[in-house]
Amino acid sequence: MAIETPDLEKTFKKFATADLGTQKTTLQWVYGIDSPGMQHKTGFTFDLLKNLLEEIGFEKISRKEPRTHRYEPGMRIVCRKPEDYLEKQLFACFRKRLKNKLETDDSHILIPLESWLEKIFDSYRKSKQNKVACVNEVISKTAICNPHIPLTFLEECTKFGLVKNLR
Repeated sequence: MAIETPDLEKTFKKFATADLGTQKTTLQWVYGIDSPGMQHKTGFTFDLLKNLLEEIGFEKISRKEPRTHRYEPGMRIVCRKPEDYLEKQLFACFRKRLKNKLETDDSHILIPLESWLEKIFDSYRKSKQNKVACVNEVISKTAICNPHIPLTFLEECTKFGLVKNLR
Protein backbone atom coordinates (compact mmCIF):
# COMPACT_ATOMS: atom_id res chain seq x y z
CA MET A 1 0.00 0.00 0.00
CA ALA A 2 1.21 3.54 -0.71
CA ILE A 3 0.09 6.87 0.75
CA GLU A 4 1.11 10.30 -0.54
CA THR A 5 0.49 13.34 1.61
CA PRO A 6 2.03 16.69 2.48
CA ASP A 7 5.02 16.42 4.80
CA LEU A 8 4.07 18.83 7.56
CA GLU A 9 7.55 19.02 9.05
CA LYS A 10 9.20 20.08 5.78
CA THR A 11 6.21 22.20 4.76
CA PHE A 12 6.20 24.25 7.96
CA LYS A 13 9.96 24.77 7.75
CA LYS A 14 9.40 26.18 4.26
CA PHE A 15 6.42 28.23 5.46
CA ALA A 16 8.35 29.81 8.36
CA THR A 17 11.02 31.29 6.07
CA ALA A 18 8.88 32.13 3.01
CA ASP A 19 7.48 35.41 1.72
CA LEU A 20 3.75 36.15 2.02
CA GLY A 21 2.86 34.88 -1.47
CA THR A 22 4.65 31.56 -0.92
CA GLN A 23 3.00 31.22 2.48
CA LYS A 24 -0.45 31.51 0.85
CA THR A 25 0.26 28.75 -1.70
CA THR A 26 1.87 26.62 1.00
CA LEU A 27 -1.29 26.84 3.11
CA GLN A 28 -3.30 25.66 0.09
CA TRP A 29 -0.92 22.69 -0.09
CA VAL A 30 -1.54 21.83 3.55
CA TYR A 31 -5.30 22.43 3.70
CA GLY A 32 -6.28 21.87 0.09
CA ILE A 33 -8.47 24.03 -2.08
CA ASP A 34 -12.15 24.77 -1.68
CA SER A 35 -13.35 22.03 -4.01
CA PRO A 36 -15.05 18.73 -3.10
CA GLY A 37 -12.49 16.03 -2.41
CA MET A 38 -9.56 18.42 -2.58
CA GLN A 39 -9.15 19.25 1.12
CA HIS A 40 -6.99 17.58 3.74
CA LYS A 41 -8.75 16.81 7.00
CA THR A 42 -5.51 16.34 8.91
CA GLY A 43 -1.77 16.45 8.38
CA PHE A 44 1.17 14.24 9.23
CA THR A 45 4.86 14.09 9.86
CA PHE A 46 6.55 10.85 8.86
CA ASP A 47 6.90 9.72 12.48
CA LEU A 48 3.24 10.41 13.27
CA LEU A 49 1.96 8.58 10.19
CA LYS A 50 4.36 5.67 10.77
CA ASN A 51 3.14 5.37 14.38
CA LEU A 52 -0.51 5.38 13.30
CA LEU A 53 0.13 2.74 10.64
CA GLU A 54 1.99 0.53 13.13
CA GLU A 55 -0.83 0.97 15.63
CA ILE A 56 -3.35 -0.45 13.18
CA GLY A 57 -1.05 -3.29 12.22
CA PHE A 58 0.89 -2.29 9.10
CA GLU A 59 4.51 -3.37 8.81
CA LYS A 60 7.58 -2.73 6.66
CA ILE A 61 6.78 0.98 6.69
CA SER A 62 9.23 3.07 4.71
CA ARG A 63 9.48 6.54 3.31
CA LYS A 64 10.00 7.01 -0.42
CA GLU A 65 10.27 9.97 -2.76
CA PRO A 66 6.80 11.20 -3.74
CA ARG A 67 5.63 10.50 -7.28
CA THR A 68 2.93 13.17 -7.41
CA HIS A 69 2.75 16.79 -6.21
CA ARG A 70 6.51 17.35 -6.44
CA TYR A 71 6.02 21.11 -6.35
CA GLU A 72 5.57 21.13 -2.54
CA PRO A 73 7.18 19.10 0.27
CA GLY A 74 5.40 15.78 0.29
CA MET A 75 6.10 12.22 1.31
CA ARG A 76 5.24 8.78 0.01
CA ILE A 77 4.80 6.07 2.62
CA VAL A 78 4.92 2.45 1.49
CA CYS A 79 3.80 -0.31 3.84
CA ARG A 80 2.30 -3.78 3.93
CA LYS A 81 -0.51 -5.49 5.81
CA PRO A 82 0.72 -8.44 7.88
CA GLU A 83 -0.76 -11.89 7.42
CA ASP A 84 -2.70 -11.52 10.66
CA TYR A 85 -3.99 -8.06 9.78
CA LEU A 86 -7.62 -8.97 10.54
CA GLU A 87 -6.78 -9.60 14.21
CA LYS A 88 -4.88 -6.32 14.39
CA GLN A 89 -7.77 -4.56 12.69
CA LEU A 90 -10.16 -6.19 15.18
CA PHE A 91 -8.15 -4.79 18.09
CA ALA A 92 -7.92 -1.34 16.50
CA CYS A 93 -11.70 -1.24 15.98
CA PHE A 94 -12.27 -2.65 19.47
CA ARG A 95 -10.01 0.04 20.99
CA LYS A 96 -11.86 2.81 19.16
CA ARG A 97 -15.30 1.52 20.11
CA LEU A 98 -14.26 0.88 23.71
CA LYS A 99 -12.83 4.42 24.03
CA ASN A 100 -16.26 5.73 23.03
CA LYS A 101 -18.19 3.38 25.34
CA LEU A 102 -15.95 4.03 28.33
CA GLU A 103 -15.72 7.73 27.39
CA THR A 104 -11.97 7.76 28.00
CA ASP A 105 -8.77 8.37 26.11
CA ASP A 106 -6.72 7.25 29.10
CA SER A 107 -3.92 5.14 27.65
CA HIS A 108 -3.16 3.84 31.16
CA ILE A 109 -6.48 1.97 30.94
CA LEU A 110 -6.71 1.11 27.25
CA ILE A 111 -3.18 -0.08 26.49
CA PRO A 112 -2.90 -2.61 29.37
CA LEU A 113 -6.40 -3.87 28.58
CA GLU A 114 -5.54 -4.40 24.93
CA SER A 115 -2.22 -6.07 25.85
CA TRP A 116 -4.05 -8.43 28.18
CA LEU A 117 -6.56 -9.34 25.45
CA GLU A 118 -3.75 -9.91 22.94
CA LYS A 119 -2.08 -12.29 25.41
CA ILE A 120 -5.31 -14.28 25.63
CA PHE A 121 -5.44 -14.45 21.81
CA ASP A 122 -1.76 -15.44 21.64
CA SER A 123 -2.23 -18.29 24.11
CA TYR A 124 -5.14 -19.65 22.09
CA ARG A 125 -3.27 -19.21 18.83
CA LYS A 126 -0.35 -21.23 20.21
CA SER A 127 -2.61 -23.95 21.57
CA LYS A 128 -4.40 -24.18 18.18
CA GLN A 129 -7.84 -23.85 19.82
CA ASN A 130 -10.56 -22.23 17.78
CA LYS A 131 -11.24 -18.53 17.95
CA VAL A 132 -14.75 -18.96 19.36
CA ALA A 133 -13.18 -20.55 22.45
CA CYS A 134 -10.82 -17.59 22.64
CA VAL A 135 -13.69 -15.11 22.37
CA ASN A 136 -15.53 -16.97 25.15
CA GLU A 137 -12.41 -16.78 27.32
CA VAL A 138 -12.07 -13.02 26.75
CA ILE A 139 -15.73 -12.49 27.59
CA SER A 140 -15.57 -14.55 30.78
CA LYS A 141 -12.37 -12.84 31.97
CA THR A 142 -13.49 -9.28 31.22
CA ALA A 143 -17.11 -9.48 32.42
CA ILE A 144 -16.06 -8.78 36.00
CA CYS A 145 -14.12 -5.62 35.02
CA ASN A 146 -16.77 -3.58 33.25
CA PRO A 147 -19.79 -4.81 31.27
CA HIS A 148 -18.88 -2.58 28.32
CA ILE A 149 -15.64 -4.49 27.71
CA PRO A 150 -17.06 -7.94 26.84
CA LEU A 151 -20.08 -6.47 25.05
CA THR A 152 -17.89 -4.24 22.92
CA PHE A 153 -15.49 -7.08 22.21
CA LEU A 154 -18.37 -9.38 21.24
CA GLU A 155 -19.80 -6.72 18.91
CA GLU A 156 -16.45 -6.39 17.15
CA CYS A 157 -15.96 -10.18 16.95
CA THR A 158 -19.42 -10.47 15.38
CA LYS A 159 -18.59 -7.70 12.91
CA PHE A 160 -15.36 -9.49 11.95
CA GLY A 161 -17.10 -12.86 11.58
CA LEU A 162 -15.36 -14.60 14.49
CA VAL A 163 -18.76 -15.43 16.00
CA LYS A 164 -22.19 -15.58 14.46
CA ASN A 165 -24.57 -12.70 14.96
CA LEU A 166 -26.43 -13.35 18.20
CA ARG A 167 -29.46 -11.21 17.33
